[in-house]
Amino acid sequence: MDLLLEIVIVLMYPLLVPARWLLRVLGRDPLRIRRQATRDSYWLVRASADVPAAPGAPPASRPDRGAAAWLAPPLVSLARLFAPPPIPRVPTLSPLANADVLAFYKELPFNYYGSLDAQRASVERGRAAVEAQAPLPALLVSGARVLDVGCGAGWLANSMAYHYPVRVTGIDFNAVAITRARDVARAMKLDAEFHETDLFRFAPPEPFDVAVSLGVLHHTNDCLAALRHVAGSMVREGGHLYVGLYHLHGRAPFLEHFARLRAEGASEEALYAEYRRLHVALTDETHLRSWFRDQVLHPHESQHTLAEVARELLALGYRIVATSVNRFEPIADLEALYAAERQMDVQGRAALAEGRYYPGFFTVLAHRERPHHIG
Repeated sequence: MDLLLEIVIVLMYPLLVPARWLLRVLGRDPLRIRRQATRDSYWLVRASADVPAAPGAPPASRPDRGAAAWLAPPLVSLARLFAPPPIPRVPTLSPLANADVLAFYKELPFNYYGSLDAQRASVERGRAAVEAQAPLPALLVSGARVLDVGCGAGWLANSMAYHYPVRVTGIDFNAVAITRARDVARAMKLDAEFHETDLFRFAPPEPFDVAVSLGVLHHTNDCLAALRHVAGSMVREGGHLYVGLYHLHGRAPFLEHFARLRAEGASEEALYAEYRRLHVALTDETHLRSWFRDQVLHPHESQHTLAEVARELLALGYRIVATSVNRFEPIADLEALYAAERQMDVQGRAALAEGRYYPGFFTVLAHRERPHHIG
């Protein structure tokens, strides 16, 4: 066997010598590679290095340092030199994150424009988008640390960073959306950073002054668990949470309308034409298409009530400050609001009758007055 290996070495020598020289030129130290290889293959350790004996053990015989000891390192070096780059490890999603939702929004993220310039322009005029969230601007004071959970392409996060003196962090599990958000922030030199991460695995080193999550948590496998996670770990004591979800009653007319069209045989393009008719405010074709997909074609959503959200937040030491259910008027009686929200489908049906877009969405602002302690 040794004779055969020596013949192989002689035949391959013209190739091995230049290959080892090339490795040195490229800074790929063959000895370092050899040491790495020994961690991957036990027989290489036995063939190319002495294995120290355990304390008190009798001296071990010296390993055979025949032809295999000289053949292995250059072969390993060649294999590593010409091997394809390793495939990056993709972090697994938590059980409560929805893989179908991620795949869907990678195709076209929500609120995504046809070009970087168009996305930047939307941020420049984005103050109106922030002010539409009536209680939010008053919280965006100088130096405030703001978290946008499920930031997507950064439409809200970058708008807050551009128009208000705050430091914004955005998180989303969609790499396509995060890339666009970063590109806009970099181009506009905004005080905003973005992280590709599953919200259920995100653990900030310290909680934020304000956490915002609009239209995101209802796309997870457990919206209320997501709400508890964000509210419980991402907002400091004395901070605020502003969350927006699809409403159980307010959303129903919109869903029923498009379900009826599907049952009648409407194609995707026919559904798109109907959505365009209702949502006339959007003019960028890619942007409009991203809204249509989000509202009509998405693979998973859930609907909720103010009563549900309030119950979870009150248990975590929050106080409900304002809600879109009563147009952000002062709250005198939560129970009265719970009764009133059961009529939100009336607004949705009226909007459809008038040919207006009405998604059936509601928002809640809550103040964290005390930390939640388990046990």
